[in-house]
Amino acid sequence: MAVVRYETRAVGTNEDVVVVRQLVREWAVAAGFSLVDQTKLVTAASELARNLVQYGGGGTCRVEALNDGNKRGLRLVFEGSANLRTNKNVEQVTAINDPGLHDWHAAWIDQKVREHEIDQSGSRATG
Repeated sequence: MAVVRYETRAVGTNEDVVVVRQLVREWAVAAGFSLVDQTKLVTAASELARNLVQYGGGGTCRVEALNDGNKRGLRLVFEGSANLRTNKNVEQVTAINDPGLHDWHAAWIDQKVREHEIDQSGSRATG
């Protein structure tokens, strides 16, 4: 999916977390997400932004509007100085208004997580 527009915000204070929540809500409404899905996106954004403030020393949030013909979505990219889950400095959340594309993306994420586990352990994971 192509990025059709984006906006980046600094995240370093609790007030910035509120701004990120508002921004994500606005973009989710514009992308046509249901109220339930808007709430899920805002909750995820809030948690990731708060983690940047509390544990990562601050960072940035980039909100991207995605479009591929009739399919629209949002990608949220959080970058900071620390990432507790992967020891890298980027977290991403992608939400798409298409069940088939969502399933494909979920499978892709699972594959990348398995590859990361293999890389970290130096051997192939089983199961």
